[in-house]
Amino acid sequence: LEKEHHNYLKLSKDVQILEEEIISLDKETAFINNFLLKKIYLSEKLFDFFKMLPEEIWLTKINVDIEGEIKLNGLLLPPKTGDRPMSILSDFIKSLQQDKNFSKDFSEISLIDMKSTLLNKKEISEFNMVLTIKP
Repeated sequence: LEKEHHNYLKLSKDVQILEEEIISLDKETAFINNFLLKKIYLSEKLFDFFKMLPEEIWLTKINVDIEGEIKLNGLLLPPKTGDRPMSILSDFIKSLQQDKNFSKDFSEISLIDMKSTLLNKKEISEFNMVLTIKP
């Protein structure tokens, strides 16, 4: 009887793990279907994004998650010492938001955070931003 109870507990745990995997796969499938149904082509969005990207900004990481967010990490090096990194980044984000073709598929285009450091007497800013895909 104890052996059967042990087997039951193991099977219960295996079933729970499988149910969690099914939920995770359902989320991924819904995310993929969302892209297919809306015909959001990430390659086109990224092409448009890079066309608008100022030369002072470099992306270091792009992450598309199953929650429908495109998370972008990057660096900004102003061309002149007096240029304000925040205004360069702010102008870029505004241009993304105001471009109707680019922004039509996003409910939010925003800066998450930004931090600056000095390197060889030049201010370098690291930033994180997010593009939230409309549900």
